[in-house]
Amino acid sequence: MNDDFYDRLWRYSLMESICHRRSFRFGQGFEMTFGPWTGYRSSQKPIPLSEMETALLCAVASGTTGMISGDNIPLPTYGSYTGRTVPIPCNMWATSLFFTNDAGIFLYKPPEPTKLWEIDAPEDREKILKWYRENAVKVGDRFDVPLSPPALQSSNRWDAFRQGSTVFMVAVDNTRELLNAMLLFSTYEDRFKVIDDRTGKPAGCEKWIKNGWLNGPEAPLSTIEIMLCIGNAVVAGAMMQNMLLMMSAVGLGGFPFDGFAPIFVLGGTPLARGLGFRFMADKHGVPNPVGKDHLFEALCPPYKTMNEAVDTILREKYGPDGTLSEEKRKMGPYTQYPALKEKIESIPGEAIECAKSIANYVYETYGRFPANYDSMMIPISVQAHHVDTEFYEKHINLPLPQAMRSHMKNWHG
Repeated sequence: MNDDFYDRLWRYSLMESICHRRSFRFGQGFEMTFGPWTGYRSSQKPIPLSEMETALLCAVASGTTGMISGDNIPLPTYGSYTGRTVPIPCNMWATSLFFTNDAGIFLYKPPEPTKLWEIDAPEDREKILKWYRENAVKVGDRFDVPLSPPALQSSNRWDAFRQGSTVFMVAVDNTRELLNAMLLFSTYEDRFKVIDDRTGKPAGCEKWIKNGWLNGPEAPLSTIEIMLCIGNAVVAGAMMQNMLLMMSAVGLGGFPFDGFAPIFVLGGTPLARGLGFRFMADKHGVPNPVGKDHLFEALCPPYKTMNEAVDTILREKYGPDGTLSEEKRKMGPYTQYPALKEKIESIPGEAIECAKSIANYVYETYGRFPANYDSMMIPISVQAHHVDTEFYEKHINLPLPQAMRSHMKNWHG
């Protein structure tokens, strides 16, 4: 893509992108199978998204923006963080962006930052394509999911996963931020007494309640788990919105959708492989998605014991290459780092042992972690495709945005 187009894209109005954002569902090569236009078939051949179009959507959903400071955060977590295009609770990057198109199934792994503002000067814009080429990994040849209920909601049968389209699926690891929260809730002044609301008894933390370490109010285990689940889902929603706004600016069609059964999409039935995730049955025999081997694994068995899972969080934060390591903190935008360094605290040993005990209690009691929802989930998907402008100009009394009318000329010659 030439510099003129980069400039045009960078100058595109945010407000125009927001106000012109629509779910243009009818793409090139599509056919209407219900409703007033039943039988209408596109006269155009489906054209897959280009490499650059896909790279832009990956970058705005899951890209790197630079190093950021942990300003106004309690000192045990003060550090220099990886800036992303969306806000992330505690900088615990617990989401993965999978996407599927005519060429197969892919996973986009965002790179780590190299400076404070990763895309600052015009010459930095070339990184978007470079990141995509270096970090988009093919993980499967074919995405097979039944395009009918119960796998896919009826209203999405005619337009989802069609030839020429690219479907982005935001997968969330619900174990990582929950373990991090258990460590922090056992460290700060409000040290919650975690109660298993199914039994009314302490959730593996009775020792620390009795010795006074947990001196805060009682908190139901389900409330803590669901609170963290909502936080993860918000991240997925922000990634979705970024993609939709970029699609509006570029002139692509598509739509967000959650009308699918995650167990089919993740691959938990013999009917379809989906994304090929591993499932483990809990103590009630309910299948629980725990990850895609070697690529995106939850911090729980069979990949790690719960003790190892907590140690992983500590290593990722405080280890030699961790977010809060000495080297990473030095990279941050602090003007008085030597003075700040003397005030930085660490996670107390009592808090670590307490968090491990709670995590072990959950897994040993219920055979899953978390207890109240799946270890992995896909809360939202986004499909992008090229719009059949002829259909909208002929049948819909809505002037198409200029970015969409000129898209094929600008992007595909």
